[in-house]
Amino acid sequence: MNKTIKTRTKNKIAKIVSNKRKIRRFLFNRDGTECFYCNTRLNFETATIDHLIPKSQGGSDNLDNLVLACHECNIGKGAKSLNEFIGSKLKVVV
Repeated sequence: MNKTIKTRTKNKIAKIVSNKRKIRRFLFNRDGTECFYCNTRLNFETATIDHLIPKSQGGSDNLDNLVLACHECNIGKGAKSLNEFIGSKLKVVV
């Protein structure tokens, strides 16, 4: 790989990281510092960004489809829809 391509690649990676930090900052300002799903308090470095409608189900990267989540909820939700995930967390009392 020549030096110009390496530099472009590094610049693209830096831009992606910068954009993710900007999105994370926006979500913290919009939504506060709690996990969307379980209300666990989050810090800026460990919070994850989750898609309400998973990309695998046609969801987008638009800000209205993104929320902050703790690692456990983000992993637990995976590619489930919001309704599937919330329904799996509810316990039926008989």
